[in-house]
Amino acid sequence: MKKRIISLFLSILIAVLILPPASFSAQAADYASQLRSQGFPESYIPHLVALHNKYPNWSFEPLFTGESWSTAVSKERTSHSQQKIEKNTINDGKGYYCNCSSCFKNGSYVVQENPNWVSASQSAVEYYMDPRNFLNEKYIFQFETNFYNSSHSQEGVEAILAGTWMHNANITYQNAQGQTVTYSPATKYSAAIMAAAKNSGLSAYYLASKIVQEVGGKTNSAGGASGTNANYPGIYNYYNIGAYTGAEDGLRWASSGSGYTTNVNANMRSASTTSSSIVVNVPMGTAVIYNFKTDKQSDDYVWYNVTATVGGTSYTGYIRSDLINYSSQDKYNRPWTNPYLSIYNGALYIKNNFGTQYTGYLQKFNVNPASGSNMHGHEYMTSVYAAANEAVKTYNAYYNEGTLAQGKTFSIPVFTDMPGNLPAVQNLKATNITKSGATLTFDKVTGAAGYELQYVSNGAWKSFGEITANSRVFSSLASGTSYTFRVRAYIVVNGQKVYSNNWSSTITFKTLVDAVNLPAVSQIKYTNITETGATLTFNKVSGADGYQLQYVSNGAWKNFGEITTNSRVFSSLASGTSYTFRVRAYAVVNGQKIYSNNWSGAYSFTTLNPTNLSAPANFKASNVTKAGATLTFDKVSGADGYELQYISNGAWKRFGDITANTRVFSSLASGTSYTFRVRAYAVVNGQKIYSDNWSSLISFTTLK
Repeated sequence: MKKRIISLFLSILIAVLILPPASFSAQAADYASQLRSQGFPESYIPHLVALHNKYPNWSFEPLFTGESWSTAVSKERTSHSQQKIEKNTINDGKGYYCNCSSCFKNGSYVVQENPNWVSASQSAVEYYMDPRNFLNEKYIFQFETNFYNSSHSQEGVEAILAGTWMHNANITYQNAQGQTVTYSPATKYSAAIMAAAKNSGLSAYYLASKIVQEVGGKTNSAGGASGTNANYPGIYNYYNIGAYTGAEDGLRWASSGSGYTTNVNANMRSASTTSSSIVVNVPMGTAVIYNFKTDKQSDDYVWYNVTATVGGTSYTGYIRSDLINYSSQDKYNRPWTNPYLSIYNGALYIKNNFGTQYTGYLQKFNVNPASGSNMHGHEYMTSVYAAANEAVKTYNAYYNEGTLAQGKTFSIPVFTDMPGNLPAVQNLKATNITKSGATLTFDKVTGAAGYELQYVSNGAWKSFGEITANSRVFSSLASGTSYTFRVRAYIVVNGQKVYSNNWSSTITFKTLVDAVNLPAVSQIKYTNITETGATLTFNKVSGADGYQLQYVSNGAWKNFGEITTNSRVFSSLASGTSYTFRVRAYAVVNGQKIYSNNWSGAYSFTTLNPTNLSAPANFKASNVTKAGATLTFDKVSGADGYELQYISNGAWKRFGDITANTRVFSSLASGTSYTFRVRAYAVVNGQKIYSDNWSSLISFTTLK
């Protein structure tokens, strides 16, 4: 990090000291002219000038494909299986999945590769093929030439491996017998990549990015990297070479090739010298697994590091190369029985077989005419965004080690009729919104001949027409309806409109509602009426965002507030008071509440009143027998009934309610004493309200 900060500081300081501010524009103009003279299209130049201003040591060279853009896209899509994209939430809704009759059947996309890779649509291929979509400081690294760079560091490789199981880790693996083995001598994955880069002549950062793209992850679970495939145990393919339909294809390829056997009874030694200790004597004809070879040693021998099984035990050590039969040696030292073999020899395979595809982009989209009959074929990767993903990993390595500003070469494809990739429309706004209209405005795009408008209909984008000005007035929209729009610019080339790939941000607005016509609230009810409260409920109104309540005060309607649900609980009302309410709906349109003209009917209720009915007088017991008695008392004015209570086990218990001023008992226990009291109640709003005033007590004893 310190190195990176110093490097960036020096770059800025040099720019400030050497280049006066006034000369920036002149320099940019000069560099733009240089790019034009190289043959870069006009639409490339603003992006490359911006990169040059920030990284003056970077160089850009055009790769002329000799093909039109439409032809190149068509040939890249000739085989649907050649272009795949992962079906996930990131790509959903972008129109990136091919929906032709071959790729979309029975209501679902045909899986081209497990678990969820499908054929990419033309729009997806166009997006990822168009170099201008990736001419920024991160994604441009898919165009960096992948030739060996001696300035690349193991530290930079580790930055690319960060977040994977390979980061700062020594190589360990599982052999064909299911044993976990530590590669000997102890070697980090990053060191293996550095060695592979030097041997193959390829960029270490390119190789590291490719490995992460193919088999990277937080855990060693990738099909080509784990060595645990039941059909190919102990086989590794870190670049997934040959994995055209899945990892097993690559493992099958990596398992092929000739093996190695001892041609004499050979001593396996602990080091690559004849003086080192003997690990085990390997009988003639024993199959050995090749790991790597040394340079010629002081004894004038080349030594092989191999693994052999002797007497049921696996051993790893060094055997002189002349003691091993390698007459049928595979060019790439297959089978790849450990990660080092895969990393080291796989790099050589890529160099030998993809020599004209010397950038990540070309390995994905082979548009280099130098490829001859392999042009638009022989592509290393099937994922349409693989090159872009690898580019970011390479950028991160340079960034973390502070070497972004150092000299780099980028080879960028150029087609004969590239469509204009104008910048996105900015500041799209909706104003003057009415019940049936609105005005869309946006900033003009320099160089644009006109603009295309699209809107969302049934979840999909539909064309709304084209305009040449930077505004559009709508006058026949539906009221109370949400609309979502986007805009892009176009140019005219040879009499044809060429549309930008860059859309504006979307804007959504809602026309004003004829709010006055929202239906009236219905089915108003009052429940849970108490002395100080009640609950108001009613039916919801379709299209309403809320409701306004009003009540009658001094003969006039007054606002009681607003609610967003179809119920309201009152808790601080006056007791014994009549209330009258009405309700109407409202809608929120573009931030404003629009109220309906249609009110509900007026509905009333009365809160309960704590009645202070007088206590019943002349409470008496008469006609006492063994099993019965008669209780009588005077009627209470205003009472709708009476509650009787008696003493049981020292506490008052409810005996029930009566509506007359008498109660006859016929099932009492003989010879038993009873004590009673009585109070009046009134019925208010369907509820019994009991008086606080009790009668005097009356006691009697039934006869024995």
